[in-house]
Amino acid sequence: MRTGLRHQNVLDLSQVTIGERLTIADANSFEEIILPTDSKLINLTINQTLVENLDLSQQKKLESLSFYSNFNLKNIDFGPAGQHIGKLKHIDISKSPIESIIFNPNPDLNFLGLVSLQLKNLDISALTNLKHLIVEDIKLPSIDLSKNTELEEIEVNLTNIENFDFRTNTKLSTVNIHAPFQVTSDNVIQSLALWQASADALDFSNLNVLESLYLNQLNGEHLNLSNLPNGAQFIDIIDSDIKTINLKALDYNKIPYVNLVKNYFLTCILVDDVDLANNMNYWYKEDWNVYTTDCANIPPSEDVVNFIDKPLKKSFLQNDEINLNKDNEIQISEAEAYDYGLYFSAQDIMTETSWLPAFKNVRGISFGEVNIKDINLSGNLEISYFSLFRNDKIEQIDLSKNTKLFEIAIETNPNLEYVNLGNFASKGETTYLWMSANPKLKCIQVDNVEDAKQKVEQEDWYFESIDNPEDLFSTTCFATLATNAVNKEKIMLYPNPVSSVLNISKAATVLIYNTVGQLVKSEKNTSSVDVSNLNSGVYYIMLLDNNGKVIQKSKIIKN
Repeated sequence: MRTGLRHQNVLDLSQVTIGERLTIADANSFEEIILPTDSKLINLTINQTLVENLDLSQQKKLESLSFYSNFNLKNIDFGPAGQHIGKLKHIDISKSPIESIIFNPNPDLNFLGLVSLQLKNLDISALTNLKHLIVEDIKLPSIDLSKNTELEEIEVNLTNIENFDFRTNTKLSTVNIHAPFQVTSDNVIQSLALWQASADALDFSNLNVLESLYLNQLNGEHLNLSNLPNGAQFIDIIDSDIKTINLKALDYNKIPYVNLVKNYFLTCILVDDVDLANNMNYWYKEDWNVYTTDCANIPPSEDVVNFIDKPLKKSFLQNDEINLNKDNEIQISEAEAYDYGLYFSAQDIMTETSWLPAFKNVRGISFGEVNIKDINLSGNLEISYFSLFRNDKIEQIDLSKNTKLFEIAIETNPNLEYVNLGNFASKGETTYLWMSANPKLKCIQVDNVEDAKQKVEQEDWYFESIDNPEDLFSTTCFATLATNAVNKEKIMLYPNPVSSVLNISKAATVLIYNTVGQLVKSEKNTSSVDVSNLNSGVYYIMLLDNNGKVIQKSKIIKN
């Protein structure tokens, strides 16, 4: 083989005799590659170059094409429109900024893989013999498969496609889709794998020959499998939010394997024969999951911590030090028994902390990069450590009730204005305090300003990026804050105390919690709530607007 010519970042192979295979890899200096015309080239691989355009129009014998991580590649010329080149059977292109590819008619192409491209649309109607299609990490709005009648396998992940029409794909047997999905017609799908689909909308009634069903990360609450015409030999459903699964009207002898583990919100599995389901050798579920003929027979869980944020609840359920009985709820007794620390980061998805008072014996609480607007620590009286880092929403934090606090760190909270430290300044033991990069901080409430200043002088309390931290101390921060709040619109709750109907001066979504953070009643967009069935005592009210944003928190007394 003769050596190709290189000049000005060009790899010129036009005068080089090459064999059937050519690989150009890790050649980051090449901005242009010129291939010989009408060569013997069958298999071409180009990885990690700076090539922007590639002309393949003269490669008459080419069968396999693989391009990986060519981060400047914008155009591939397969020849004049309507004219296919060579005998291309396999095309695999990934991680390139290509915005458009024109696929000419090609009766030989059976595999097409497109991953992490910048395509605005995709027309594969000319590829009438395509058998295996992979489309991943491409924000396509739709894809037309009506002309790909030979398609047998399809994998789609991380796109904007919401609906697939397989009516003409009568040979399609394997479907693997990370997207909403509906089966629109009778077909010959044998293996179906779905991620992040809506369980409530799934209809399997047209899957007459399905053998394998894999469902992961389903949204919604109810999954109906009773309409599977002939069942499936293999059913695997994991890591989903569903509460009920319907397995009724199926021939269990035709479904030897069912795996329902790791569905942390699943409470009810509907079956026709409970004894038969319990004795199926290869049917798996969590211990707390129940086979039943009627979900109404399962009493609602009592004395449990209510989590509005499902991902957060899931993380607690997976913590064996908290979820002691390994069921699908965190009991109040389990929350109270946990006396270690709670540490949250950006990976913990949460929007509110109404559940926090249930963990009344935790010794430390830390929020790092968790953007919640309100934190109520009045029920966490045992904490000795508290930290708050990188929160963009919180405006005030009250630590006055947490008298056992020994260490406090509050840093990089751009909208924080007020902090209430209660009696930390004058109490006997030293409290370590670190405050930094809270640019809007206006006032720190303490019980004794002079004692607070002394702690700064003794370097027990550290303030960074604040010139005169002593000027922030006051004994009346929150009194001033409360006075200013009067001028804002306030929703009135009356009567309070209340015996039967609680009136609300402005319609809102109402959430009512008991003193341990358990949601006991909720009403959407209402101006009155009947609380006559609640036990006597103190309750906390959370009012939400139409967007689900908390607009007010209040306390009522039920007679």
